[in-house]
Amino acid sequence: MSYIGKHWRGELSLAVAFWVNCVLLTAVLVALWGLGISQSFRLRPDFSAALSIGLALALVPVYVWQLLGVFRAARKQKIRTDRKFLPSVFQLIASFLLVFNLLSFRTIDFAFALPMALVFFGVLQDPMGPTTLTMRDDTRAIVVEGGLTVGVSGRVGRLIRLYPNTDEIILNSSGGWLYEGRALARLIQAHGLKTRTFTECASACTMAFIAGQQRLMGPDAGLGFHAYAMLGYGNPLAEQDRDALFFLSQSVDPAFVDRMFEAPNKDMWYPSHEELLQAGILHGFVDPETLGVLGAVEALDISGSSPMPELQ
Repeated sequence: MSYIGKHWRGELSLAVAFWVNCVLLTAVLVALWGLGISQSFRLRPDFSAALSIGLALALVPVYVWQLLGVFRAARKQKIRTDRKFLPSVFQLIASFLLVFNLLSFRTIDFAFALPMALVFFGVLQDPMGPTTLTMRDDTRAIVVEGGLTVGVSGRVGRLIRLYPNTDEIILNSSGGWLYEGRALARLIQAHGLKTRTFTECASACTMAFIAGQQRLMGPDAGLGFHAYAMLGYGNPLAEQDRDALFFLSQSVDPAFVDRMFEAPNKDMWYPSHEELLQAGILHGFVDPETLGVLGAVEALDISGSSPMPELQ
């Protein structure tokens, strides 16, 4: 704390105040900012939003501390040496760094971050929702219906732990958060589950579907693909390349993978059943009437999450 106070009062040398506490610290903070936000978004967009806003609020006093410390150290050096030019240059550069740091907050999409931060704290509902989880009476199939909302993979993981005989997951979803689709894929791979869909499985849902050991669909179902749109943070092209590699690792035809992201994000490409079979996406068809009665699981305690192994 004494070091922080010395900088604040301008008691450190101008070189230390400027080069260490201003320039070097700014470089470290900028690097950590970019790394932390981008990596946290891959895990949970609501957490990333709350983190970005929290960091912005925390960094403002740090930037003020940097600037005032440099100004005070420069002022004391002017008095001590009677040389004004170089200390004034340091003051000017420190002022530019403060403006640069404050302008970096423009990378925060507040229209996205504020409501998602409120989702993280439980004030608002997830815009991708709602999600309904049900289970077949023989407790061998989990059914996911609706959007892939924040935390759905954790709820599914909890169900798998409660019902270890589970061997398939039915995905009737138009999509949702990409990181949830990936987390479901990791669960499905880790437990060797079969995947099914009887309505549609589109966008982020296809990441979970392709992870199935056996992949079947109803005669009227479809799989939907389109280009990514990263809300708030992230590089959609880089994320598409990452997921394309996973599809290839699941023995999907490279020619099909090349087409997966051609449709604009506002549109959707639904390949024919024949195309899905030929590409290795689909292994066959199943009659939904053979599944039996589905029992609701909303009353079960499925809070919490399961550890997620990495995609193979």
